Amino acid sequence: MAEKTNAASFNYVQGDLVSTDPLLLERDAHSRERTGVAQIERVMRGEETPADVVADRTALRRRGVNPTVQPDLSLRVAPGSVVGKPTIDGRARDKITGRAQYSVDTYLPGMLWTKVLRSPMPHAKVSSIDTTKAEAYPGVKAVITYKDVPKATRAALSAEPAFAGEPIAAVAAETAAIAEEAVALIDVKYEPLPFVLDPREALKAAAAKVRTTLAANAARSPQFTYTRGDAAKGFAEAEVTVEVQVETSFEQHVAMEPHNAVAVWDRDLLTIYTGTQWAHGTANGVAAELGIPQSSVRVLAKDTGGGWGDKTGRHPYHIITALLAKKTGRPVRWELNRKDIFLDAGHNYPLFATAKLGVKKDGTITALEGTSYVPSGAYGARANSDDWESATRTYKIPNVKVGGFSAYTNTVDTSALRSVGEASGTFLTENLMNRAAEALNMDPLEFRLKNIETAVDQVANLPYSSNGLRESLERGAELFGWKSRWKGWQKGPVDLTKPQRGVGMVAFTCNKGANSPPMTAIVQIQGDGSVVVNTGAADIGGGQRTVWSMIAAEAIGVALDTVKINAMDTQAGPDALGIFGSRGTKSVGTGVLYAALNAREKLLQGVAFKWKLSNTSDIELKEGKVFRKSDPANTAFQMTVAEAAAAGVVIIDDVPRPAAGTIVGEARVPAFSGYSQKTFGAGFYEIEVDPATGFVRVLEAVQVHDVGRAINPTGLVNQIHGGIMHGINKALTEELLYDPPTGIVVNPNLDDYKLHMIDALPAKIQVDWVEPYDLIGPFGAKGIGEPALLPPSPSIHAAIRDAVGVYVNQQPMTPARILNALAKKA
Repeated sequence: MAEKTNAASFNYVQGDLVSTDPLLLERDAHSRERTGVAQIERVMRGEETPADVVADRTALRRRGVNPTVQPDLSLRVAPGSVVGKPTIDGRARDKITGRAQYSVDTYLPGMLWTKVLRSPMPHAKVSSIDTTKAEAYPGVKAVITYKDVPKATRAALSAEPAFAGEPIAAVAAETAAIAEEAVALIDVKYEPLPFVLDPREALKAAAAKVRTTLAANAARSPQFTYTRGDAAKGFAEAEVTVEVQVETSFEQHVAMEPHNAVAVWDRDLLTIYTGTQWAHGTANGVAAELGIPQSSVRVLAKDTGGGWGDKTGRHPYHIITALLAKKTGRPVRWELNRKDIFLDAGHNYPLFATAKLGVKKDGTITALEGTSYVPSGAYGARANSDDWESATRTYKIPNVKVGGFSAYTNTVDTSALRSVGEASGTFLTENLMNRAAEALNMDPLEFRLKNIETAVDQVANLPYSSNGLRESLERGAELFGWKSRWKGWQKGPVDLTKPQRGVGMVAFTCNKGANSPPMTAIVQIQGDGSVVVNTGAADIGGGQRTVWSMIAAEAIGVALDTVKINAMDTQAGPDALGIFGSRGTKSVGTGVLYAALNAREKLLQGVAFKWKLSNTSDIELKEGKVFRKSDPANTAFQMTVAEAAAAGVVIIDDVPRPAAGTIVGEARVPAFSGYSQKTFGAGFYEIEVDPATGFVRVLEAVQVHDVGRAINPTGLVNQIHGGIMHGINKALTEELLYDPPTGIVVNPNLDDYKLHMIDALPAKIQVDWVEPYDLIGPFGAKGIGEPALLPPSPSIHAAIRDAVGVYVNQQPMTPARILNALAKKA
């Protein structure tokens, strides 16, 4: 008898949590009809034909499909399948009960602890270093300096630190306290060097070099430029021109699990336990730097407690622990504390940008022009293309001229953070669109609906594989009640003696959530019919393993509770690249899909051999049962998956040979071409501003996203809720601050680096999605993790303008900045 308990609208049955929330189920039914999914399901049931779908041009437009291309229905799912059912993350129970094991929970026998000495200066040369006292300190087992590490673009320990906090030396000791005490005994003398923090200053001819080995501070060559049409002609045709200047900030990822590594050698095999978004990238980077084969580095991670782009590939702590472990012959652990992370981990980089937009009085956009600057830190090479992603693709703009400059700076490392530069770019773009709508006295929603481009990617000149932006805007406006709540741009004088409410909205295009190679996986059907998925991809807390399990179960035709995914291990699962760029569903999921289909076909080949059929075309596998399509009631042609596995064959010289045992499906899927893959969505927010304090309270959030097809609606809701919370922080509080005269970070802690808690979430949140069925994604799906971040900040920015009549063009929009804007207005 299966154990059953009810809690919070979910039923737990034999290890799987399936939602019975009536709101989710009702929303799913409504969405299927609204987006054309129901029509595809009718085709699957034989009630309509593919020709009916192709003839229905309205449905095609809703799904963003080029009308000359017939939708691929071969992998679409019918009602009642695994895909599309609201399902709780399979790791949820372990996480909430504390049984989940993260790499930070790794404690090996005989393990040593690491601490590092960091540079107190933003740029300097080490003129001398003496580790004698540290090495003699009781309990210390090894000390290494920049002299002991391999050369690299960014060495794990540096003789010329190029930012305040860069490591110089490291200690391994019996306890963390001993290691920290020993670090304080290392005597270092520095020669201070000039430094530069601002990318605009760094690119000037007379600027100090960020590193003495650099010929110039330009981080990319050539720098980013994009043009189409004739911008000068477009502005000449414009009847109204609006301009904007924006600035955003450095932000830390603040993952719940701190950065960490435990390294141990077994002869020539180095094993690293670490929380990572890309285990193979870590292993390959470490192998290359240490000069050993990739097969000699094994990276393990059961669960990763968040990443958002800051745990990809090799980091200095991997190299430092590996070298100390080699030197001591013992396991070595380094768990970075929060100050370490704020000083030495990756950070989202600020955007400094100016732009102008030309429009006609009827709302038609004629031209866009702009320039952006971003810092790359001392070693990065940030690209500016993300800054202009939404501006150059979301709206029909015939004439565009934009450029971006990336510069080395003596600041923290820069890395991707949930949509990389697109969140800042959307803040810039939607600011422009609102100013244009205001100048025309036009409803911001109507302005966007008039100008969005949903058929063709204007940059790539390719049709979209799906595009549900219009439906996202319309559905979001419906949920929010925009038509009745938008009161126009000219509302009269604002009473600044009491709190004021305002509403704002945005549209966006995002290049995250597409797929990219390598898309690999191994799927095994065991002798008892259970399924094991092996992938080198990470589950970083977004429910990725649950989605992959659902894809495998759907593709094979078995129940979800029969599928298990092994923990990330570079020597067990193939390289599927990292969980970044919202690749988890569309890229890793594609690999899992095709590996599962490959395993399924091999399984059915054995059945065909046993039933003396020439091929598998008349065999169906559904809900764990194998039967003949043409004669489903005939018990002579029925078997379980376990029985089918026992009937396995291998094909040798086109001849099937009996070969019972584990059936292994594999996939290495090449890149898809012919379509532009993007994600789209809309946000509608209401806020309240207190003019006396500048404090902003978010009252309501509505976000609607084009997700292609929702594999797991429950996980999807969670991801969007997380994006809302993250985006509110981005909009209002998160900012890493530098002291310009000294080049030192002044708030490297969670007291002074402000984050809202969960109680700052709006009282009313509505999330929804449209499902245009992506022509490339697994079962029509695409990613959501990063796109969910984009709506809050520009929506809040617009709502502040609606509430108190000022644009605050520096993010975060802190109380002080709002008060300054109000003072300037007065």
